[in-house]
Amino acid sequence: LVVDPQGKNNKYEEAVKDYTSAAENYRGQPESLEAYVRTASCYRKMKRLDEAKTALDQAMKLMNSIPKEADFQKTTRYSREEWLAYLDVLDKL
Repeated sequence: LVVDPQGKNNKYEEAVKDYTSAAENYRGQPESLEAYVRTASCYRKMKRLDEAKTALDQAMKLMNSIPKEADFQKTTRYSREEWLAYLDVLDKL
């Protein structure tokens, strides 16, 4: 049993639900990358590292399925190349 006296995990659990919903709403689009990355961050903060890794794996699968001509910078903060580099760094954490 893990005691969470301040309820921090509750807010991360809620955030995971919200980000999962966002990833579904933008399924197959660059915008969902941010949702997967933020989901992984929440899982890390809850010390659920296997689930964080799964979220990052989903982001990489998404990267491989998005057409090369997609304009990532139109709807996200990074270009395709920057996302690939960012996901690579996160995967090594």
